[in-house]
Amino acid sequence: MSAAGVRRRWIPAAATGLLVLLSLTGLGLRWYWPPLPRAVDLRVVFAPGELGRSEPLIVSGATGNGDFFFIRYLDRDTAVLGYERWFTSPLLSPAFAVRPGEAHNLHLEVPAFSQVIGGFSPGENRLRIQLDGRVMFDRPVAFQLRRRSHLFFGENPIGGTACGSPFRGRLARLDGRTLRGGVRHLCSWPERLQGWLTEGRWQVFGVIVVSLGCAWLAWGVAALAPGQLGRTLCAARALVSTHRWFFGSALVCLAGFGHLITGGGGPWFHAEPFGNFFDYQAAALLHGRIDVPEISLSEEAFLIDGKFYGYFGLLPAGLRLPWVIFELGFGLLSRVYMLGAFAVALGAAYAVLLAIRRLVTPHPAAPPAWISVVFTLNAGLGSTFLFLGSRAYVYHEASLWGAALALLATVFALRHLARPASRAWLPALALAVLSLHARPTTGLYALVLVAGSALAVAARPWDRRSPLPFAAIRRPLLIAAACGAGVLTFNGVSYLKFGSFGGSPFQYHVQYPAERLARSEGKNFHLANFRHGFDHYLWVPAFTLRRNFPYFYMGGGRSPSYPNAKLDMEEPLTAIPYTMPGLTFLALGGVAAALRFRPRLLIPALVILAALIPMATALFMAIASSHRYTADFCPALIALAALGLAGIERLAPSARRALAAILLPLTAVGILCSSAIALHYQGAVVWGVPEKTMQHYEALRKRVDRFFGVADHAP
Repeated sequence: MSAAGVRRRWIPAAATGLLVLLSLTGLGLRWYWPPLPRAVDLRVVFAPGELGRSEPLIVSGATGNGDFFFIRYLDRDTAVLGYERWFTSPLLSPAFAVRPGEAHNLHLEVPAFSQVIGGFSPGENRLRIQLDGRVMFDRPVAFQLRRRSHLFFGENPIGGTACGSPFRGRLARLDGRTLRGGVRHLCSWPERLQGWLTEGRWQVFGVIVVSLGCAWLAWGVAALAPGQLGRTLCAARALVSTHRWFFGSALVCLAGFGHLITGGGGPWFHAEPFGNFFDYQAAALLHGRIDVPEISLSEEAFLIDGKFYGYFGLLPAGLRLPWVIFELGFGLLSRVYMLGAFAVALGAAYAVLLAIRRLVTPHPAAPPAWISVVFTLNAGLGSTFLFLGSRAYVYHEASLWGAALALLATVFALRHLARPASRAWLPALALAVLSLHARPTTGLYALVLVAGSALAVAARPWDRRSPLPFAAIRRPLLIAAACGAGVLTFNGVSYLKFGSFGGSPFQYHVQYPAERLARSEGKNFHLANFRHGFDHYLWVPAFTLRRNFPYFYMGGGRSPSYPNAKLDMEEPLTAIPYTMPGLTFLALGGVAAALRFRPRLLIPALVILAALIPMATALFMAIASSHRYTADFCPALIALAALGLAGIERLAPSARRALAAILLPLTAVGILCSSAIALHYQGAVVWGVPEKTMQHYEALRKRVDRFFGVADHAP
């Protein structure tokens, strides 16, 4: 490359990287505030007292989630100090004499100084206050983690009843600097820079990585040959045009999911109850910890040696890391991330369909329009994926990411089946492990699928010229062994958390006293539960049809008796054939197609079914059942459904028309059933939904019933 060509590349690359570096550094320093020392000494001058008047000294947190340290005057010359956490009763100190205009020494050890989101330290919950050497408080207290900038001196901008009016006296550092307002008065610019370069090192690292990435992108753009960018855009347009029926159907699914998850058009960035655990887990990982603050887990905490842990996988927390590093959107991203997981699941499902079709025809054309539309609508709106959009909290997000990643792993496992010499097994294995650390059951399915696809390759007749048969099966055996090691990574993370290889040692769970543990004998799985799980996930018609909107309801019907089952939790659950009839029909068709069109469809069908068995067995034997767990079956159902459509394409035109006449109504029924249970679950069943969303649902029910002349529904 000539010197002029090099200059044409590196000058814009360096300029872009430097500009991004300086911009992000400036923004980082503007937003960053280092945690304060555990102990701070101040000088305080009190104003004359007024009976019953409370004035803020230090306030931290936000509205509805804050702590207050204040002075309360008993009369003109007497006062007490107080500490209050929002929604709790205040703690008051012994009374002391107020001498207006006289400076006092105030020694503070307040949790709010050092306990910030992303920098919490278990055990540092002691409140110690000394006024002129006299101990006013010395006890552990409850507190709220605060954002770095949410600390205020002499003012109360967050509301509440603890203290309303501004402090009329004067707070100052020992060097004489007055403290009034935000935390900026406690940190100079050099102190902030030093803290940013040390305690904020991950943010510094992120700034450098983003700057280098932008420089690399500018280098690549500068290297484009004339017309190359236009040709790339033309290729992208051709790709979209070729698969336009999928993209159109996917947009419909995304719109429906987005409308549901926002409660009918609510905000995308929303603080969901029990929706910030992954943010706290990501912040803990940045500080080299796995334990999290108690506030992040609510009643799902495992308490071990004074530290709190969650049983949820680390993958969703890892996806939060870029935003947590830059302290953006903390606790507000659940809805956006779930929409992203849903989009990934849709794209992966369509990629599974394409991979299955390549197994039948090496270079197939794009799927027919009706196949693309029906398949996408069944995978998106006619499956439990839509139900997961009824509530953006930890359980549903973990399930959706687990299923999406399992589908992506399925794509590459099928590619490995089609081209055994390729390295498609590498991304398949990586994605399966990631799925395991989002949702263990979907990860188990994906890992068994990858191992099964490798062993299926080994089962094919090997090259007779090979000196030893082992040479042909060595690689598949190594892949299968790597999948086994992938399963053990879950047990390894569990051991780091709980000191136990089990994923959920309920003896440490805060909700499991001895009597509750006795119901399940302290185990997560029981063979005695198998029949209950098998029936409820695959057969029992536990639903009710009513004249009132939305007509199809989970629950009801007759359920067999299972006297030997050892169950701890049973949430509403309707079997898969009744809530996903389109996918079920296509999956059964996939099995039938595999039996008819051997061997091209038989091998992938056997691999998928073999991968489904361990995951399904675990769910059938589990001590808990819930409709959200049916999402774990979706990756296998979608893959088998793709086989069914591939088989339908190979039938005679009259047979295709007959099957389409059955499939289209089932698709419509599946969408209606999934939408009905999702709407009712969100508006009338699940906790943590905004009141406005429930009111909107109730108003919708009444409008629809009134339109059709149906009497008011029962609650």
